[in-house]
Order: sequence, then structure tokens, then C-alpha cells
Amino acid sequence: MNYIEADAGQDQMVGSGTSTTLEADSLIVPVSGLWTIIDGTGGSFAYDTAFNSLFTGTADSSYLLEWRVSFNGDTARDTVRISFVGDNRFWTAGNDWLDTRDQEVYGTVTIGNQVWMSENLRYRNASGNVFYNDDSATYRDFGRLYTHNQAILGGGPL
Repeated sequence: MNYIEADAGQDQMVGSGTSTTLEADSLIVPVSGLWTIIDGTGGSFAYDTAFNSLFTGTADSSYLLEWRVSFNGDTARDTVRISFVGDNRFWTAGNDWLDTRDQEVYGTVTIGNQVWMSENLRYRNASGNVFYNDDSATYRDFGRLYTHNQAILGGGPL
């Protein structure tokens, strides 16, 4: 019976740069952990035994990493996908899309032959914040509000 669990953290899409801090669950001694690259080339860990290691990869590349923890003969594993997406040139319909203006990530869906965002736009434009019911706590669920001209420009400035 396995008495330990591994949690490698949430998948990450990195829009600028080629490094990120990994977010696995921290360990309680004497449990030990080890990061390995399952898929992808050119990546490296600053400390492959640290739950929050800095991971460096290559621009426009994606990596599947494994976080393996061990204690008293038991081993547990979990994986995380790290993608250095740059300018979204490798984006495909149905996958998450990164808004490189503010690093917000949006889900997308394909309906028929059209691609739609599955979330409301949250981009903060130059003219300030306008929230549903003037409540800033709602922007994750409802996005931000825009004038017609701002909406045509993708939430950008007038």
C-alpha cells in the first residue's frame, strides 16, 4: 500500500523567458523527491531534488516533467507540463491560449469549424478597470467590461 502522494503542481505556460519556478508540494523529511524530464530536450533543473526548483528550457518548447517522491520503500509520481510558448505560434485550436500582453491564460473550444474563447477576456486596458457590478472580485469569473471600440480591439486602448 502506498502511503505517500506526489503533486507536481499545475501545468504552466510561460509567455516570456525560458525559466520558471516549479510548484510541487513541499516535502516533510525524511521523504525525498526528484525531478526528471520525461519528454522534451534542452531543459535543466537548478536543483533536481528541490520541490520549488528553477527549471530552464528552450523557447517555443514544451516539457513533460515528473516529480517522484519516496519514503520507506514507497514511491509516488506525478507529472506537470511546462511550455515556453513565446508568441503562441505553436498554438492549436482547443488548447489554452496565452495573452502575451499580460500573461493571462484562456481556455478555447472548437464549435463546428470555429474557435471560441471559453472564458471572458480579462485584459486590463489603458483606460482603467471596469468590473461587472463594479466589483473587482468578479473579474476572474466575468472578465472585465469594455466599450464597443475596446472590444473590437481585443480589450486594447481606444
